[in-house]
Amino acid sequence: MQPLLSSLRRCFEGAVPAVIATCDENAMPNVAYLSQVHYIDENHVALSCDVFRLKGSDIYWVQSVEHVPGTSPSFAAPLAPSLLPVLRRSIERLGACQDLSSLLTDALACLAQEFNIQHAMVLMLDAVGDKLYTVASRGYLHSGVGSEIGLGEGIIGVAAREGVPIRIGHCGTGSLAGPRDLMKW
Repeated sequence: MQPLLSSLRRCFEGAVPAVIATCDENAMPNVAYLSQVHYIDENHVALSCDVFRLKGSDIYWVQSVEHVPGTSPSFAAPLAPSLLPVLRRSIERLGACQDLSSLLTDALACLAQEFNIQHAMVLMLDAVGDKLYTVASRGYLHSGVGSEIGLGEGIIGVAAREGVPIRIGHCGTGSLAGPRDLMKW
């Protein structure tokens, strides 16, 4: 029985880059480390790679997944807890806030305590609509409150401009400058 692509989904996420083995139309093998792998559906993944050039498309149709015999880890991966009770507690806590200051403080506290997100920033768009300002943060050596970054600058600015989240699964040496490094204080 062939494994499903969805059964490998957790392998695509994490600090260690995924490895892919492919072959061209002449059966020449190629093994590469992938910077980003985004699971699209049971037959497709989107790839970003620092090692080889993509030829016009970075969305690949997965024709087959082959099980390779070998030793398996002796430990079972822990089951992720249900996020619904955590979300419910957070919503109740945030719903009780009476002002913006307590809302921001409690939002960051919920991220840390309930979701184990220890580093977070809340940024708001300025009146002109071309810069983001940090209005609250948690987990950093310096709070960063008052710092600014333009739309389209760095990862934060691009995510805000496009209105989409950006997940970073593996940072190569070309991506070492973090979003906070680009902010103006």
